Amino acid sequence: MPNTSERREITGRVNAKEAETIQESKELLAKTKRFSAIADSQNRARRTRELKGPPRGPKTLP
Repeated sequence: MPNTSERREITGRVNAKEAETIQESKELLAKTKRFSAIADSQNRARRTRELKGPPRGPKTLP
């Protein structure tokens, strides 16, 4: 049976698809980390405000 190099073509396509999938996975991971960091900083700021209590204004004399 002659070698038609179909196997090499298929292997090349599979490798390209796998590389694309890995790249998409890395991008999704980076995006998730960014959103987690943003949410974490917002939560930390909100907790800090809650612990400090309501802002106090200047005292007025009667």
